[in-house]
Amino acid sequence: MVNLFLDQEHEDYFYGLRSKMEQETYKTNKKYLSVIFLMAAEEELYRKANPYFDTTRGVFDSNKMFEEQDFSVGIGLLARLAVLLFDNNESVTLLKLIGTLDEIRFKLALNAIYLRRFGFIEYKEQEEKLKMPRS
Repeated sequence: MVNLFLDQEHEDYFYGLRSKMEQETYKTNKKYLSVIFLMAAEEELYRKANPYFDTTRGVFDSNKMFEEQDFSVGIGLLARLAVLLFDNNESVTLLKLIGTLDEIRFKLALNAIYLRRFGFIEYKEQEEKLKMPRS
C-alpha cells in the first residue's frame, strides 16, 4: 500500500478537517473528501476556499470564491480541480496539470483524482488511514 498523503502534516490536517464535518455522510463522501484532501495540503487553498465550502449545507460556492479571491497560478489550478472534483462546475485539462504544477502539487492532484474515483480503499475506524493499493 502507498500512502496518498504528501507527508504526516498533510495527513493529520486532512483528518482534522474531516473530523470537523458535521454531517456524517460527508465524512465518507468522495467528493467532499477530495476537496479537503487538496485543502489540507495547501494553506493558501484552505484559507481562500474554505469560507465558500459549506459542509453543513453541502455547498461549494465556487463562483463567488473565484470572483472574490485571487490565487497564485498553481493554487488557482488546484482550486479549479477541487471544484471539478466536487461538482464538475469547472474544467481542468490534464495537459494544464502536467504543464503548470510542480512535482509535489502534481502528485497531490493525481491523488485527489484517485480519491474522488475510488474513495477510501482501506478504512479502519481506529486507524483512519487512507491508502492506495500498488498496481
